[in-house]
Amino acid sequence: MRQGENLVAVFYEIDNQSARELTLSITPQFQLTPKGSCPKRSQTLTFAEGRIESNGLTVWFQTNGEVCCFPQVVTEGLYYAHDACDGRLCEGRTLANHRISKRVPGHTYAGV
Repeated sequence: MRQGENLVAVFYEIDNQSARELTLSITPQFQLTPKGSCPKRSQTLTFAEGRIESNGLTVWFQTNGEVCCFPQVVTEGLYYAHDACDGRLCEGRTLANHRISKRVPGHTYAGV
């Protein structure tokens, strides 16, 4: 991601060479706070079709995977090595409220 832009693309390629179906599951972690700050435990994420909102900020997304919402989870104690090198807060907290999954049949290629 280029500095100063809030745009990123993630593409996973799955080449399932086995005979069994597999599922790739991704749980995006969010902060949605001003730069250099950490979300409060009480901060909530709102999921709407194609976007996540919180704290007056919105993240738009597109996926060809299946989206499954779940009760919000708070993850503590994450370490950000690049921030530590720059003298910024190096431990943080994230919020998650959905998972993106893609099923790939045996002997098939898929992208998500």
